[in-house]
Amino acid sequence: MISILAGSSEWQLREARAMAAYISPRPGATQHPLTIHAAEHMVDLVQRAVHFRSPSVTYPET
Repeated sequence: MISILAGSSEWQLREARAMAAYISPRPGATQHPLTIHAAEHMVDLVQRAVHFRSPSVTYPET
């Protein structure tokens, strides 16, 4: 997953981060540990993938 995200466009990385925010428990909702962990894991994957991106390569927006 990290290698796929590393080759993704900036738009796709923003969408992955947005999805993590989307699955996070809403204020007032029950804070389920698995949901919290899943959201944190998605953000962590994106952050780790950024370290493998080549700064000299530009990715077309889709």
